[in-house]
Amino acid sequence: MTAKTGQVCGGAFVTKNGDGVPMVATVGPVGTFYKNGTATADAVAITGTGPIYKWAATMPALVAGDRVQVYGAATVDGQALGDFIWEEFADTKLTSDLNDLAAGAAMTLTAAYDAAKAAAPVGAAMTLTGAYDAAKTAAQAGALTTHDGKLDTVDTVVDAILADTSALGGAGAISKTITIDDGTNPLDGVEVWVTTDLPGSNVVASSSTDTLGHVTFRLDAGSYYVWCQLAGHNDPGPTTVVWS
Repeated sequence: MTAKTGQVCGGAFVTKNGDGVPMVATVGPVGTFYKNGTATADAVAITGTGPIYKWAATMPALVAGDRVQVYGAATVDGQALGDFIWEEFADTKLTSDLNDLAAGAAMTLTAAYDAAKAAAPVGAAMTLTGAYDAAKTAAQAGALTTHDGKLDTVDTVVDAILADTSALGGAGAISKTITIDDGTNPLDGVEVWVTTDLPGSNVVASSSTDTLGHVTFRLDAGSYYVWCQLAGHNDPGPTTVVWS
């Protein structure tokens, strides 16, 4: 995934204490945007009740190769903590390549047509048309071949974006739906996250329940720890769930 001017980027992160245990921040979290290693005034919006938070930022004016980062800071368990939670580089290819292709194809076609028209004698409409059609066919064939390559590149980028965004709900092969309730009624809006370890340090997926109390994750086969949190309800601690 690459960053582009005006693009809205975002993601999720977990606040943890100094021992790496997920905990709700008592102050913050707040986000700071960095461009090429320097903090800027660009806004970073952070939402959520913790310890899982979501951030979003609109990319400022960028040029190819610019390095952009988001730094998150918070007070957790009485400790002031912070780290970079996201990093990307500005797009270096797609827009400039497509613009160059369009300009190049048009110039080649015009030059071929003008040359054929200048060389054709008066009344030689068939010759002129033939030369123009041949030039047009050749230019279109070249453009289509090049565009096919560009489409392959776009497909690769889209696949990378889908892989990146699907990680919020897991990117494994097995889909499992979990229901969260209060013992009687389903609970809507519960923050749910999955870790591979009991301390809860390695978060592999996160989401929230719908109005039926359902949340779905896609993970590879194995045993995981499922955590949940909702304001006004006691946190029961992690539950072991097996994906198979």
